[in-house]
Amino acid sequence: MSPREQLATARRDLDDALSAYLKTATPAVLSGLGPQGALDSTRDFETVRNRIALADHAHVAALDATHAATLFARPTTATLLALTLRITPAEARARVRAAENLAPRIAFTGQAMAPLRPVLAKKQADGTVTPPQAGRILHHLEAFEKNPRIGTAQIEQAEQILTDLTNTLGPADLDTAAARILDVLDPDGDPPSDAEQQRRRALTLTRDGKITGRLTPAACAKLQALIDPLAAPRPTGESGPDPRTGTQRRHDALEAICNRLLDTGQVHGKAGTRATVIVTMNADHLMTQCGYATSTHGQRIPVRDLLREAADLKIIPAVLNTNGVPLFLGRARRLASASQFHALIARDGGCSFPGCDLPPEWCDIHERREALIDRVEVRDHHHCPVVAG
Repeated sequence: MSPREQLATARRDLDDALSAYLKTATPAVLSGLGPQGALDSTRDFETVRNRIALADHAHVAALDATHAATLFARPTTATLLALTLRITPAEARARVRAAENLAPRIAFTGQAMAPLRPVLAKKQADGTVTPPQAGRILHHLEAFEKNPRIGTAQIEQAEQILTDLTNTLGPADLDTAAARILDVLDPDGDPPSDAEQQRRRALTLTRDGKITGRLTPAACAKLQALIDPLAAPRPTGESGPDPRTGTQRRHDALEAICNRLLDTGQVHGKAGTRATVIVTMNADHLMTQCGYATSTHGQRIPVRDLLREAADLKIIPAVLNTNGVPLFLGRARRLASASQFHALIARDGGCSFPGCDLPPEWCDIHERREALIDRVEVRDHHHCPVVAG
């Protein structure tokens, strides 16, 4: 058979074997093995899954050798993989990096050569290291290579240590281990230069609320100076100590900073428009105070949380009927003007909730509806759930 026919036959055999395994490895059969047996089977299957990475290496090496990216008008092999296989660019780059470091190489003379990282490559060939583990190790070894104070022998030793640790450590713990190795190999490492810190600055905010990035020292110091005073635990009261964790308090502090900045009206977008959060919601959801509103960036905000901000209207609600026809558009202006806010401070002195002594600078204006009479009061968010009126 030709090589193409051999590959086609091997793929069919692989698919048939997987189909046979899936017919056998049903939840009922695996449950019958008991906890330990099910766990052992999971580990065995993971070993097979890990070895599939070897096929990825071979395919990437073939694409590089045939200059496929150039032929299909793509800048890199990683880009070609991402577009063709519909995987993320990060995953495509990880596969290319793994292939370059862990796949067998061919010399110009046609002679077979060992992979660049032979220790890690052997571990992956055995199926006992996962692609994420291998990716983190390669990332750190590449960083070691760029350090002029770390020699080749030390990098090889680091590869051996990190590879051995894959028996017990996951990707995140391997990062910690690599950092400790770097401390030993280069204890007097130079801090990043100003230019490097500027280059590395980044901030990503996903629609599901996840924040990742890296701040410059100056930006980090400014943000900490803003967050720390607002992230302090609330004083112990009748309900006991502040139940929030440290990370939750920092989240709430960041939200408070955003609220105050939106209040000032000093942040402007296109054509001088004041920075404003605009959300759309269904009229039924507004009436029942259930469901979600959607911001212009795609975030889904619980209507109940949105109503909690309604007295400030830092968020503009656009209410739609079931056919998507706008019924109401909120206002970007607060219900109370700055002068009214000062008058409320003079009247209440701070939070108007009985027994609360928070200063007015920590409070916002909220509206309560009592006996058909609107009452505007200064309240902190902890004590004042807002009733839409």
